[in-house]
Amino acid sequence: MSTRARLMPALVALFTVLGAVFLWWQSERSRALLQEQVFLQAEKRSMHLADAMGGQVGGLITTLDLQVRELRREWLRDRTGFDAIAQEVLKSLPAGLVTHASVSNAEGYVVFDSLDTPLATYTGDRPH
Repeated sequence: MSTRARLMPALVALFTVLGAVFLWWQSERSRALLQEQVFLQAEKRSMHLADAMGGQVGGLITTLDLQVRELRREWLRDRTGFDAIAQEVLKSLPAGLVTHASVSNAEGYVVFDSLDTPLATYTGDRPH
């Protein structure tokens, strides 16, 4: 057998191994690029979701602020009909945003509570 005939299987095996190594390397490179793209897309989606949630929370806080200001005006205007107005405002707010409305006087005592709890609860010792 000639030297050429003996080298041919070795060359075929060498090229096969080189081809397999190249395909493995290309596969790993493609996987890494795909993973990087997926992470970038997930990051973008997270940022969009955070922006949307921030806008929603900001809108809820603005709505709540406006309603509290309206309740304050109504309290100063007419305390006798305040309970009905407070109940309407609480119903108009999104469910779960506010549980009740309370009004404390300058001395720190609760003078109105929409939950019909006993009045004269002292709140002056709590942070506002």
